[in-house]
Amino acid sequence: FEALAGLNKISSYKFKFHSGIKRPAVSEFYKIIDSSVKKTPEVIFTLEKYNSALLRTEFFDKVVDTTICFETLIPGNSELTYKLSLYIAYITSTSPHERENTFEEMKKLYEVRSKIVHGDLNGSSIKKKLRKVETDWKQYEQILKSAVTYYLIFLSQMSKNNWESHLKKLVLGTESKII
Repeated sequence: FEALAGLNKISSYKFKFHSGIKRPAVSEFYKIIDSSVKKTPEVIFTLEKYNSALLRTEFFDKVVDTTICFETLIPGNSELTYKLSLYIAYITSTSPHERENTFEEMKKLYEVRSKIVHGDLNGSSIKKKLRKVETDWKQYEQILKSAVTYYLIFLSQMSKNNWESHLKKLVLGTESKII
């Protein structure tokens, strides 16, 4: 029954299709997801957190699920804020200026997440950052969508064992993003 508890909130959402998306594009994307899940079943957790982040009604829950989803894309657990910010910037942005912006936004998001999960929300600085993240939430959803999509495309073409190496080579400029 716990899984059904949030359905009353979800049923009030107005879902819509993006205009201009054709049936073959949806079918092609489904094939990418299917291939990724078959090769790497643990990607289902990433997809569950992605969907949960988009469906949550409470802002703090959105932040936590979004950052968990991002964390599933980043290998290891040392220097997580830095690596997460850097790698997400590289896989979701094209120009150096965009990457720098994304890098800073991801650091801000991860700081906000840390304050939320540790219950440290009293300072004026963190309150200001919380408001800014909430105001700019659509931007974070777009970064999340882009990052998860890139990861799925990668997994559909390559082995998960090559993911960390691919991320490092992107940053070093010795490998290009996959298309």
